[in-house]
Amino acid sequence: MNDYSLAIVVGRLTRDPELKYTNPGGIPYLRMSIAVNRQVKKEDGETRKTVSFVEVSVWRRLAELCAQFLKKGRAVMVVGSLRQSRWIGKDGNAKSRVEVQADRVQFLGPRESGGSRDDEGPDGSVPVRAKESQEERLARESYEDDMRRRPAEHEEEEDASHEVS
Repeated sequence: MNDYSLAIVVGRLTRDPELKYTNPGGIPYLRMSIAVNRQVKKEDGETRKTVSFVEVSVWRRLAELCAQFLKKGRAVMVVGSLRQSRWIGKDGNAKSRVEVQADRVQFLGPRESGGSRDDEGPDGSVPVRAKESQEERLARESYEDDMRRRPAEHEEEEDASHEVS
């Protein structure tokens, strides 16, 4: 069985997205950062706020749509897979970064410019999906079938988030 990664991230953009084009080829790509806020209850009953910052890459037509409609502070849901990049930095040390490569971006909350679309939800959300290959669709469907058959597992995990004061 092949391994499969699925990432679902809901949060707000920390900055305006940056649309760029590959050279050569001119393929559009976009990078954005999403802040995911949550509240965690400590053992003493005190609640603390934490935030995790997630880097997201978006490609092709989906990148152009995100650049057109998304701005800093806009709430989004991103569905995609984890990708790791490795390289040697200018200082000669090995570097690594894990990011979500978006397959689907859902714009949440009302648009600043107003207006309406046929597929817009009551809260102004608009689903945007990258074209999915047959292989990706089969892998996703297989993963979803496995998840439906698997009983819910409730394990406490170490919180790797950053505490916000």
